[in-house]
This record gives sequence, C-alpha cells and structure tokens, in this order.
Amino acid sequence: MIEITQEKETMLIPLYGKALDYSGNPSVLNDVKASEIIKNISYGFTSLKIPKKTNVMMRLRAKIESLPSGSERVVVIAEGLMMYLEEDEIKLLMKRLENHFGSYTIIFDAYSCLTAKHAGNHPSLKRTGATIRWGVDDPTSLSAWSDNIGLIGEYYFSDIGAIKLLGKGTQLMYSFAGLFLAARRAHRVLVYKME
Repeated sequence: MIEITQEKETMLIPLYGKALDYSGNPSVLNDVKASEIIKNISYGFTSLKIPKKTNVMMRLRAKIESLPSGSERVVVIAEGLMMYLEEDEIKLLMKRLENHFGSYTIIFDAYSCLTAKHAGNHPSLKRTGATIRWGVDDPTSLSAWSDNIGLIGEYYFSDIGAIKLLGKGTQLMYSFAGLFLAARRAHRVLVYKME
C-alpha cells in the first residue's frame, strides 16, 4: 500500500477535479484518463471537500488557449507546484533548469501574496495539511532574480474563453472579478522565457 500525505496528497485534487469535469456536462477538459484513474484508486475523494469554485479554477487553469507558441525548444509546465515551494527553492529550480536546458520557457500558475497567505483556510489544504509557501504580486519582480528571466505574459482566469462553458453564475462571478486587478491576480498563469 502506498501512503501519500500533505503536499503529495494535493496531487489528487486536480486529478479528482479533472474526473469530476469529465462526468459533467459539458466537459471542458474531456480527460477520460483522469476518470479511469480515479475509479481505480481506493481513496475517500469526497473527504478532500473540493469547493465548486476550486474545481472551476482547475478546469480553467488546464484550458488556457492563449499561451504563446513559438520555436522554443523546451517548455516546462509546472502546474500546481510553485506555490508549495519556498522562494529560494523556486530560484534554485529555475537555475537548474537553465543549467540543464539553456534557454527554455516556463509556464506555471501562481497565487498573489494575499491568496498564498490565506490559502491555508481552503478545505482541501486543511484536509491534506499541505502548506502554501509562495505567492507573487508583481510578476516582473522575478526579473530581479536573474538577468536571464523575462516575463512573456500574465494570463488571468477571468479572461479565458472557456468561462463561457461554465454556468451563468460562475460566468458572472469571473466577469465581476475580472474588473479588479487584485482579484485577477489572486490566481493566474505566468509565462517566462529563460535565456
């Protein structure tokens, strides 16, 4: 039997969220594999107490169609990772990737500092005991870590076209939140080029 705890246990949250999405109508992600995996795991997923808005965020996070494409040789996607690391660990990770790959693009979701500070109140994090350790308000501040880091873009969940696939109440909530920079930056996707 494999035991998973704390931060590792949070990996089940997006997996379960994708399975829930697959069973929904309409499905945004169509992740049949997540549904199959969930059916084969003996775990009390309902104990994670994933609020509907969290599942919506996971659906939107995975459905960003406006990310830049190009001729980059390496793209690193770090979904649901950076917020669990200390800032020094993120710097080290980015430096190791640079040493290994040279030039690369990194895409990750990030919380604002305020969201990171209060994320411990989230039911799923309370259940798993995971700790959110990092948030960023100004995405250009990462450029101070190295001359090689350049911000390509900051993508807000409130701007994603997939919101139209969600219920009217959720659409209204995201439209309203999109009016305020602090709300848009609470949880968004950041894209950086390392050269």
